[in-house]
Amino acid sequence: MRRCVWRYLGKYEKEVWRSEDVRWKFFEKMRKDEYMKSIFYAVNVVNYVILVTLLVINYHNLSYSGLNIVTYFMTASLVLLVVSLGYYFYTRKDVGLVSMFINIVNLCLIAPMLLVFLF
Repeated sequence: MRRCVWRYLGKYEKEVWRSEDVRWKFFEKMRKDEYMKSIFYAVNVVNYVILVTLLVINYHNLSYSGLNIVTYFMTASLVLLVVSLGYYFYTRKDVGLVSMFINIVNLCLIAPMLLVFLF
């Protein structure tokens, strides 16, 4: 279904055809981007929740199992970093950059601090 929109550009009248299908595709794409943003943020939050859960469960044995917990956290952050890097290069969306930054902070700041505090 098409409708005609009249715009005045200076002295000239220009007839611009807009398709409702184009608008729906735009909104579909926007929704898909929002879903991907939510998925990336949710996976990063799940990574933190699993880390905290493992720390709470193994609270009395942290000197024994702390290295395994930090290894898990670093491995999960590295996998998420590679996935978000691939997503960014595939789609050129900022969500990939934000997720990459979060995971670089995980690998460079949080994991060494965990090693220092757990041992």
